[in-house]
Amino acid sequence: MQFTAAQIAELLRGEVDGDPQVLVNDLAKIEEARSGTLTFLANPKYTEHLYTTGASIAIVESGFSALQPLPKRLTLIRVKDPRAAFSELLERYDRLRYDRKGIEQPSYVSPKATLGRDVYIGTFCHIGDGV
Repeated sequence: MQFTAAQIAELLRGEVDGDPQVLVNDLAKIEEARSGTLTFLANPKYTEHLYTTGASIAIVESGFSALQPLPKRLTLIRVKDPRAAFSELLERYDRLRYDRKGIEQPSYVSPKATLGRDVYIGTFCHIGDGV
């Protein structure tokens, strides 16, 4: 799943500061983030990591003011409460991740297996006879 900064900002009722079309597909700790990930800054003791983060998007407090140059590729989403905003994203991400249907490939489903409606069978699953 990929989302733009604009989509995330709309969901969180935040403001984009940077590229509204930058894409992310994962969440990460600020010190471990890389391109394509979203992170957040809620505790001032982690501010130093914002200046070196590899993240594409960081959620910060509305009044955040950088004391050093930020990475050029970093887009900020300014919100009232970064911790609450990130928590909301985690909850939504978790729901989306587990609300899947269908059969991924490669997988195996025995012709003698009985499947319910709207099931999800993940990659590399093996559903044997009589299941």
